[in-house]
Amino acid sequence: MAKIETFDECKITETHAKLYDRSTGKLAESDAQRLGCTGNIEINTEYKTIVKNCEGVEQKSVKKITKLTGKISVHMPLAIARTVFGLSNEGLAEGVYGLSDKSNIPDMCLTSKAVDLFTDEEKYICLPKISFTTGFAKKIDNSSEEVAEVELEFNGYKDENGEFYYEAIASEVDKVSIGDKWLKQFTPSIVKAPAA
Repeated sequence: MAKIETFDECKITETHAKLYDRSTGKLAESDAQRLGCTGNIEINTEYKTIVKNCEGVEQKSVKKITKLTGKISVHMPLAIARTVFGLSNEGLAEGVYGLSDKSNIPDMCLTSKAVDLFTDEEKYICLPKISFTTGFAKKIDNSSEEVAEVELEFNGYKDENGEFYYEAIASEVDKVSIGDKWLKQFTPSIVKAPAA
């Protein structure tokens, strides 16, 4: 199989979110849920620089990744939005959701697909452990001509494999063991090399 040399990321689609269990810290075994219609995603890396000085003069330095930061703009289904913002109906009447200082905002695994519209090639991407840092906010605008996307900021952390981010060209990975599982059933174990 020929390796893809060029991939123009033109479109982000099919973004899914899978929750981490707060009590165990493990990724849920249930399938990921569709996060909604994705408008865009940004991912940045934050580094810590370690410097070696000799007599006050820098001799060399090395950068170590500390975390990822990013933003995603989406139209979310109501149930997902409530989870992301920590709204709960615990102790409230059926159909009523509230936000309190006891609200929990879970860590999530975010998977998505980027598409090269020039070649129709697809790339799977994954942020294996993120925490949304944007708090609950609401704005309803009667003068708007388009329903606004929700913009969420997040921090990304290492998973159990020690990785902050994964990507794979769809045609370069095994369809059954990786491709078919990536969006809804991603776990760090599906991307590990088989034991020798």
